[in-house]
Amino acid sequence: MRLPPVPQHKLGDQKTKNDHFADLRTAAHGRGLCPKAVLFDGWYASVENLKRVRNFGWTFVTRLKSNRKVRIDHGEPNALSEQTIASSGTVVWVPGFGEVRVFRVVAPNGDTTHWGTNDLGMNERPHAPEPGTRSPSWSGG
Repeated sequence: MRLPPVPQHKLGDQKTKNDHFADLRTAAHGRGLCPKAVLFDGWYASVENLKRVRNFGWTFVTRLKSNRKVRIDHGEPNALSEQTIASSGTVVWVPGFGEVRVFRVVAPNGDTTHWGTNDLGMNERPHAPEPGTRSPSWSGG
């Protein structure tokens, strides 16, 4: 089956990175794609983008900035870096979005990243990135 081309970024088209992300999601959905999960960088992890992925019925996995404010057990919103995150992940409330399971990954060099998913049943944290790569590997869920 031949599919029409995916919208491409054009310099000077006055679209933002989020506009292009929306175009790609819409094109994929329009083609009938039903991914097991959509993995995207934290640059695209705005509340609006999280909602749009969820509204397609898709699961997302994305990196979250350590200063992202979240709430645990109806507490005050605090930065992820200040929250206690279980090794099996912790369900947090992202203001404006809702529940997300967050995992904290500490690389061998001590760098810490946070990953979030709307698959609240995912229960195994990602493994630290292999040397020379930027993204962790996932298992479980």
